[in-house]
Amino acid sequence: MTTTNLAERFTNKKWKNKLYLYPIDVRSARGSRFVAEAVCKAFNTAIDDGFIEYEHKFSIENIDEITGGTAFRECAEYLERNNKVMVVFFDQFEEVFMKEELFSLFRSFRRFALDVSAEKTNVVVGFSWRTGIFLGDDNPAYGLWHDLRDHRTEKRLKTFDEKDSRKLISTFEAEADITLTKPLKARLIQQAQGFPWFLKKLCIHLFKKIKEGNSQEELLISQMQIKNLFEEDLDRPSREVDCLKFVAKKSPVDRYEATKEFGDKTVSQLISDRLLIKTGEKISVYWDVFRDYLTTNEAPVISWAFMPNYGTNMSLKLIELIKDDAASIDELVERTSYSKGTIQNIFIDLSSFSLVVKTSDDKYKLNCDIDEIPEKVRTQMLGHTIYKESMSAFKAGNKSYISIDDIAQITNSAYSSEAGRAHDQYVNRIISWLRYSGLISLLRDKVRVYDANNYSPDFGEITGGRNKSSLFLAASNFENAVLLIDKLIKQGSIEQSEHGARNVIADLVALGICRRVSGNKIELVKTSDPDLTIEQHLAIQVLSADTVILLDALVLKYGDDLNTLVEKMSHELGKKWKPASGQRYVRALLRYRNLAKNTIAANMEND
Repeated sequence: MTTTNLAERFTNKKWKNKLYLYPIDVRSARGSRFVAEAVCKAFNTAIDDGFIEYEHKFSIENIDEITGGTAFRECAEYLERNNKVMVVFFDQFEEVFMKEELFSLFRSFRRFALDVSAEKTNVVVGFSWRTGIFLGDDNPAYGLWHDLRDHRTEKRLKTFDEKDSRKLISTFEAEADITLTKPLKARLIQQAQGFPWFLKKLCIHLFKKIKEGNSQEELLISQMQIKNLFEEDLDRPSREVDCLKFVAKKSPVDRYEATKEFGDKTVSQLISDRLLIKTGEKISVYWDVFRDYLTTNEAPVISWAFMPNYGTNMSLKLIELIKDDAASIDELVERTSYSKGTIQNIFIDLSSFSLVVKTSDDKYKLNCDIDEIPEKVRTQMLGHTIYKESMSAFKAGNKSYISIDDIAQITNSAYSSEAGRAHDQYVNRIISWLRYSGLISLLRDKVRVYDANNYSPDFGEITGGRNKSSLFLAASNFENAVLLIDKLIKQGSIEQSEHGARNVIADLVALGICRRVSGNKIELVKTSDPDLTIEQHLAIQVLSADTVILLDALVLKYGDDLNTLVEKMSHELGKKWKPASGQRYVRALLRYRNLAKNTIAANMEND
């Protein structure tokens, strides 16, 4: 709620004529007389509005003794006699802390606040500032602000919750005469994460895009990141961008100064486009977060925080049932063992990923080709808060893996409530979707996180439980793998039942080079570097495989004794290999690994 809206609320509610709020934007401050001038204007406005009955114009004789003046005393007495309260509210108060030229102004604020506190009148002084402001000991305002601690009452505004968000979205819908789909509305609320400024910005952006002809489904899939919106704001002539950066650096700045530097046409255009706002004779960037972006080129990353109701298995089973023909919930209840409520919740998940749509006859159908589903899910999971936090932990640890416990802690932090920890099922669910997206792989209790350019072996696979994973165990050989990749490049896909290719297919799927698609087909997963030769691509994937990384670590620690490697590797993988089977697996992995290393080495020599 803005201070302007708050002022209107005080005017229009049951306390009308009993409480008067006058908001003052601190960004319009120009000199040491600012506080006195603001108080003067506040009282004169209250007098003009009939809230205070006073025959004279309100004036202040001494700017250092605001409460000691005749007008102030007489107006304060009137308020007390009539049981009324006058609030002088200084908005954007953090500007006093952040701009060096305004530090001296803080003394005027402090003196006025202390005098009001001492007088105990029906005049209230209010300040608002955004959280996250840190005052160092060397900041001149530090001591002054802490001196007021015993004289002020601090109140945090309640969280802008889902109900508030829905009201704001409804306002935009009514204004634009456009109704948002349930998935897009839910994503808006989830993405804004209780930041009203971000929700408003997203709404402006989305409704503009819809009016331009973009589909809501397309907007749902695109990541609604604040940086993207800022970049859109800056898609304008360079002179205007330079002017914005100039104002951001000095904000608030005299309009004359900006006009002198960039011309009235540029400044007026930015004000007209609402990227600059005018307060008195000063201008500033329309919003603090955008100002910070202009000065640092960094924007807050707002991740998607949707938690699916179920893991991938149940969702994909339902997809199988509607891949050819649309079906109603009642029809699916008859065809499955799921309850009506379960199916409804699964469709909420699928709608959130924009995989299904509801028809006019209350049936559900796929919104895309079935083979496009893994990539559509991946595109959205790349922006998920659990993935982003997991990737940060993965990079920070400078190790090959993070642990399941790390994922659990991240999930608990993201979804914990006042009631306590997040549900344990959340961890299993989110891991299931991240694996299906090709963004993580599991090696028992270890988790490997993949960046946007790489795919885990589980991409597009129904993985079953947490302990089931696609392990590369070198069932084929390097040479046959090269031949099959070449065939896939030429043909686009092959049958899963291709004669003599079962083991090679298993290896290539486990390496994340191929994936199973509809029609019992196998196709290549796109590579991040199309310039690589087949051998180079295969070698890189082999050396990146979890089992080969583990084998490297074991060789480094225990040497190349085959029996020792079999014992240690079977333990690490949670396998109960017989000695002969274990030796076969380890020998095959060593051979694959050595050929891959030789391929990379030969390529480096040629370069």
